[in-house]
Amino acid sequence: MIRQGHMFDKSVVTERTLSTGSIIRVKIEPVKTTTGQRQVRILEYYRKALHKDKFKRDRQQEGQIVRFEDLHLPESYEQLFG
Repeated sequence: MIRQGHMFDKSVVTERTLSTGSIIRVKIEPVKTTTGQRQVRILEYYRKALHKDKFKRDRQQEGQIVRFEDLHLPESYEQLFG
């Protein structure tokens, strides 16, 4: 699942299922770097445990800048950000 923001908003919402069955949903935006490394800022981070009905927000993860590859999302960087 991919949801994009408004026309001038570069953020996207995507999710992945972990091997434990938990689902991670993140809202991320690309971060420009001088090295060309693909990094993103986590704007919102939610987790839904297996057999639970609701996502729980984890604000400790939010605001972090991480390498895109470290998120292990099913979509490529190009698919999300062009």
